[in-house]
Amino acid sequence: MYVTDTPVMGADGCLVAVIGVSVDVTERRAGEEARRRLAAIVEGSGDAIFGVSTEGTVTSWNPAAMRLFGYTAQEIIGRPISLLTPAGPVADSVGVRARLNAGGPPEHSETERRRQDGSVVEVGVTVSSTTDETGQVVGLSVVAHDITERRRAVRALEASRRGLAEGLAG
Repeated sequence: MYVTDTPVMGADGCLVAVIGVSVDVTERRAGEEARRRLAAIVEGSGDAIFGVSTEGTVTSWNPAAMRLFGYTAQEIIGRPISLLTPAGPVADSVGVRARLNAGGPPEHSETERRRQDGSVVEVGVTVSSTTDETGQVVGLSVVAHDITERRRAVRALEASRRGLAEGLAG
C-alpha cells in the first residue's frame, strides 16, 4: 500500500485537515518481481537470448550471446541483426522476421551465424514474436545455442557410414 498524506492549512496557518490517498500497489510490485525473476533467468541462461526490433535492430543481449557471438552488449545493441548472418542465409532471416512481425508462430531452425571475429558457428535458433499488452508485435525474441560439435559428429558419422557402404560394395 502506498499512502500519501497532504496537510490542509487554514488562512491562519493552522492545520484544518489532512487529505489521505491510498493506492494498492500489490499487483504492480508482483509484476516488478516477476520481471526481475525473468531478467535473472535470461541473464543466467547458458543459451544466447536477445531481442530484435521489428526493423531488425538488436535491442537486448545477454551474457551467453556475448560468449557465443563475441560482441558485447555495448557493441551490438542498436546495430542490425544482419551482422550475424552470413551472406547466404540473409534472405531466409528477412523472411522469418517478416512472418513473425505479421504474428506468425515461433520458428525453429538449425543454421549458421557469423561471430564478431568472422568465424562461422552452427546454431539451433528459435525466434518468437514479442507483443505488447494490446497484442501488437513490437519485436522478436531469439534463443540460440551452439550446435557445432553435434553437427560435426553427425557429419563424421555420415562419412563413416558412406565409407563402410563403399567398402562393402567394392
